[in-house]
Amino acid sequence: MNSKSSEKIIISIFIVLGLILSVVGISFAFFAYSKEGKVENTIHSGTLILNFNEHTNGIRLQNAFPISDTDALSAIDVNSYFDFSVDYTIVGQTSLTYEVDIVDITDNSLIQSGITKLDSKNLKIALLDNSTKNTILGPSYFSDVKKVVSGNGKEGYKLYEKVVTTTGSDQYRLYMWIPEIDASGNKVSMIDIFSQTEKNEDGSFVLLQKGISNQTFSVKINIQALDTASLVNNNK
Repeated sequence: MNSKSSEKIIISIFIVLGLILSVVGISFAFFAYSKEGKVENTIHSGTLILNFNEHTNGIRLQNAFPISDTDALSAIDVNSYFDFSVDYTIVGQTSLTYEVDIVDITDNSLIQSGITKLDSKNLKIALLDNSTKNTILGPSYFSDVKKVVSGNGKEGYKLYEKVVTTTGSDQYRLYMWIPEIDASGNKVSMIDIFSQTEKNEDGSFVLLQKGISNQTFSVKINIQALDTASLVNNNK
């Protein structure tokens, strides 16, 4: 073996040793810097509690007749309005949005014989802050209130939405009545009104307006917390 071949072998050995040392060095460096942190990072959730309380037996209008908005909102009979409250507890810097809905629960299958469902255009409602007596939702036709999906999955009508950031309680009063004028602008009639001249093919007079005698309508209030709770920023 000549000197040049010996030099090549020695150089090759050093190169292989260098690669081995590099790999070991890298592995050692990798494992040497694997370390578990000592600082704890923790999230504590806040507390959101929403309670709905009913304070009266509800609206029970028997043999109701059309009345003015003024008379409806000044009624003092306990069966002419419905009082309820919403209590909420908030712990932490969190805001909560809740919604007050009204749900039509009139069940045609349960209505007594000879009685039919009252058309919602012949109903008016109003929602007041029972603490201040301020009007939240003015006298409005039921048929004009915005439709929503309430918390029980049924179709409801949105009366009010409020964002709260501290623990408290809101007091409400609901009115519902038959107005003198319906949502179409017609005078509400207790009896059917027929044309005096126009007749059907069978000779009967054409029905111009259906009267509201022997009709009924029932609702429930539904409270739901919306799924949009958020942190409160106290920085001004």
